[in-house]
Amino acid sequence: MDFFNLYLPIAEIHSNNLISIAIGFCVGVMSGFLGLGPGFITNTALKIFGFRICAHWMVGFNRLLQCLCS
Repeated sequence: MDFFNLYLPIAEIHSNNLISIAIGFCVGVMSGFLGLGPGFITNTALKIFGFRICAHWMVGFNRLLQCLCS
Protein backbone atom coordinates (compact mmCIF):
# COMPACT_ATOMS: atom_id res chain seq x y z
CA MET A 1 0.00 0.00 0.00
CA ASP A 2 1.60 3.21 -1.18
CA PHE A 3 -0.64 5.38 0.98
CA PHE A 4 1.26 4.43 4.11
CA ASN A 5 4.70 5.14 2.63
CA LEU A 6 6.13 8.63 2.81
CA TYR A 7 9.26 9.80 1.03
CA LEU A 8 10.90 13.09 1.92
CA PRO A 9 13.12 13.84 -1.10
CA ILE A 10 15.17 16.67 0.39
CA ALA A 11 16.03 14.71 3.53
CA GLU A 12 16.17 11.45 1.51
CA ILE A 13 14.13 9.58 4.11
CA HIS A 14 11.57 6.83 3.62
CA SER A 15 9.00 6.68 6.38
CA ASN A 16 5.65 5.17 7.20
CA ASN A 17 2.60 7.40 7.76
CA LEU A 18 1.33 5.16 10.54
CA ILE A 19 4.54 5.69 12.51
CA SER A 20 4.24 9.45 11.96
CA ILE A 21 0.64 9.48 13.20
CA ALA A 22 1.54 7.30 16.19
CA ILE A 23 4.44 9.61 17.10
CA GLY A 24 2.13 12.64 16.83
CA PHE A 25 -0.52 11.04 19.03
CA CYS A 26 1.94 9.88 21.68
CA VAL A 27 3.70 13.24 21.72
CA GLY A 28 0.37 15.02 22.20
CA VAL A 29 -0.59 12.79 25.10
CA MET A 30 2.84 12.95 26.74
CA SER A 31 3.17 16.72 26.39
CA GLY A 32 -0.30 17.12 27.92
CA PHE A 33 0.53 14.90 30.89
CA LEU A 34 4.10 16.04 31.47
CA GLY A 35 3.82 19.69 30.48
CA LEU A 36 6.88 19.50 28.26
CA GLY A 37 7.12 21.12 24.86
CA PRO A 38 6.24 18.78 21.99
CA GLY A 39 9.45 19.58 20.10
CA PHE A 40 11.58 18.07 22.85
CA ILE A 41 9.60 14.82 22.87
CA THR A 42 9.27 14.59 19.07
CA ASN A 43 12.99 15.03 18.43
CA THR A 44 13.74 12.26 20.90
CA ALA A 45 11.11 9.99 19.35
CA LEU A 46 12.48 10.56 15.85
CA LYS A 47 15.97 9.60 17.04
CA ILE A 48 14.60 6.45 18.72
CA PHE A 49 12.70 5.36 15.60
CA GLY A 50 15.85 5.62 13.48
CA PHE A 51 15.41 8.89 11.61
CA ARG A 52 19.05 9.71 10.91
CA ILE A 53 18.65 13.41 10.28
CA CYS A 54 20.12 16.63 11.66
CA ALA A 55 18.32 18.78 14.20
CA HIS A 56 17.22 21.40 11.66
CA TRP A 57 15.54 18.70 9.55
CA MET A 58 13.81 17.40 12.67
CA VAL A 59 12.36 20.82 13.39
CA GLY A 60 10.87 20.91 9.89
CA PHE A 61 9.54 17.37 10.30
CA ASN A 62 8.03 18.39 13.65
CA ARG A 63 6.15 21.17 11.88
CA LEU A 64 4.92 18.70 9.26
CA LEU A 65 3.68 16.29 11.95
CA GLN A 66 1.95 19.13 13.79
CA CYS A 67 0.16 20.19 10.61
CA LEU A 68 -0.90 16.64 9.79
CA CYS A 69 -2.16 15.82 13.28
CA SER A 70 -4.01 19.03 14.09
